[in-house]
Formats: sequence, C-alpha cells, structure tokens
Amino acid sequence: MAVFDDIERTQIGPAPEAMSRFEWMNVCANPYAGHVRTQVEAMFANYPDDEKERFVERLRSDDDSEHRSAVLELILHEWMLALGHTIVAIEPELEHTTKRPDFLVQTADGHRFFLEAVARQEEHDHLAGVRDAINAVESPVYLNTRIRGVPTEPLSPNKIARKVRDFVATVDTKQNRDDWPSLQFEEKGTRFHLKPWSLKSEANRNARTIGVYSSGARVMASTGDLDRVLKKKASRYGELPHPYLVATTTAEFFIGTDELIAALYGTEAMGFNPNDPILTGQPFRQANGIWRGLQNRWTHTGLSAVVLIPDLNMTSLASRLPLLMLHPEPRHAFIGDWLNAETHAFASNVIAKTKDGEILGKQFGLPEGWPPK
Repeated sequence: MAVFDDIERTQIGPAPEAMSRFEWMNVCANPYAGHVRTQVEAMFANYPDDEKERFVERLRSDDDSEHRSAVLELILHEWMLALGHTIVAIEPELEHTTKRPDFLVQTADGHRFFLEAVARQEEHDHLAGVRDAINAVESPVYLNTRIRGVPTEPLSPNKIARKVRDFVATVDTKQNRDDWPSLQFEEKGTRFHLKPWSLKSEANRNARTIGVYSSGARVMASTGDLDRVLKKKASRYGELPHPYLVATTTAEFFIGTDELIAALYGTEAMGFNPNDPILTGQPFRQANGIWRGLQNRWTHTGLSAVVLIPDLNMTSLASRLPLLMLHPEPRHAFIGDWLNAETHAFASNVIAKTKDGEILGKQFGLPEGWPPK
C-alpha cells in the first residue's frame, strides 16, 4: 500500500491556491517533491500494517485540516521510533472512558506515556479559486489586487477572470505607469480593486498575474489559537495512569517559544498600582494560561507536558526544532530526556531552557538542506 499514486507527473511551478496540500504533492513534478514523497512513503512503511488502510485515507484527504492532522501523527510516530521508543498501541483503550488518545509509547527503559497529536483547523479560504483564476489570466502586467469582504454565496472564478481579462486588454503598457487604469467591482458582497503594479518581462509573461495581494487587516491573538487548542485537549481523557503529552503544530510563522509560554503560563502584562509605586511598571503574567490559574495555582495537572513543532508539514519537517514545555507540578511527571527537544521548565519563578534539542532532520538521518531543490 502506498500513499502517493504511481503516475507521470508534469505539473511544475507554485501550487494552485485552491488545490489541496496532498493533491499538489501527489502531482507536483518539481524535484523537491520527489524527495518528500520518498520520505513520506518510508515513514508510512513503518506504520503498523493493520492501521494503514484507515490512516492512508486521512493522509490523502482533500480536507487540508484532516491531512495536516494525519501528517502530524505520521511524523510523531516516526519521531518516537527514531528516539528508540516503542509504540505500544495506536488509539489505546482506556478503562474509564470511550475516548482514546493517539498513541501509548514506551521508552527504552520501560517508562510509558500517552501521546496526543492536535493540529489546528484550517480556515476555509473562500477566495482561493478566485485568485487561481486571476493568476491564470494572460497579462502583460502584474496586478496589485485588493479584495475585501466575505462572499454571501459562492463566487464564479470564471466570471471574475473574464472581467480581469477584459480589463488587462485595456492597459497600454507604453503609457506612463501613473496613467494606467484601475478596475473596481463588487460580486456577491465582495469588493475587488485591481490596478497594474509593474510590467512583466518577456521571460515572465506566463507568470502569475497577481503581483501584490491584500485581503484586509484582521485581529490576531499573539498566541494564535494555541491556548484554545491545548485547553480542549488538556483534560480530554480524565485521570490517566501515565504521563500525558500533547504535541501540536500551527500554520502561523510567528508561533514559537514565547507564544507557547504565553499559552501555558499566561500572557505578559505590566503592573499598575497607584498605591504602590514599587509594583507599578513591574512585568507579570496574567492568570489566563492553561497551567496557571488565579492566585498562581497550577491547573490542568494531568497535562504533563506540551511539545510544539512550529509550521510542520511534509516539506518542512527536516528543519523543524521541537519545543518541549514541562508542567511545574504534574500528576505524572514527563521526563525531558524522553525527547530530543529544546526543553523549558519552571523553577524559582522563572521559565528557563534546560536542554537544547535537535531539528527533526538530524534525528531522522536526513541530509542538511533536505529536501534538495
């Protein structure tokens, strides 16, 4: 059984935005994709045979959220094997609940822990097909494209592409750039504003037509949705007989150590007390972390540790450094040496790094710079 199809691949270039992550890797003829497919097939070969048929459906899913979750589980499974651990069971049964964590793992020295994988859900991109259609329009210029609003019903990419095609035909590239026209229209509650940005070279005449893109500003939490994702998993399985580790990844490029600390221990704030000048201006952490509640009480003690592997996918796995956070007062202690990860722990009211880790590429025996271009 294989993950990818045995087909002739001819599609090169950047992935169409409306194409699922799996479908692109399945048809991509770019050299790097071949290396990625070989590594994924090797990891899948190490997965238990009796689980492969069900698992491969998730890996091949057109739902990017489902695919991303399965990729995380596959990489975690391979990581445990690379560390010398044994996967005792996949989705082990528990006596007190019908819910099942993803893995029961045993270390080389006989310790056991539960491992749960959770990848954030992907937001549906209503405009991906529209951007693909605009990019496919033959144009002598790159377009500065601004789109605002969420469509009230599905948009027709072909209809919008025709508008754009008719518009770029009116652009006189011999004119001064300041005199180039712009195009504005609204479709089903979504506003479009397109203006020529720069002239394409002859070599790039068939390149994507969108040169600059903006969909508007939005408010984002500094921790992304880490706190929500981890809180949901923290007590999902009740009282467990072994340490409980949750492994997660996020799509945001800015999520890392500081954001994980904020999600677990609380976000940073500045103290202000008009009756006590000494406290005014002193930094502190708010009681809004998964592990730290009011009056500095430790909460969710059943969640022994959390490991974050930022922006993890089939292509990026080799360069990712796992970040491990240990609960200060867990019901069952997770030992940092069980993982080759950058480890952080709380001691003397300070959260400090206690161990360096290695990127997954080194742990998996992949060459530096994998996948080669």
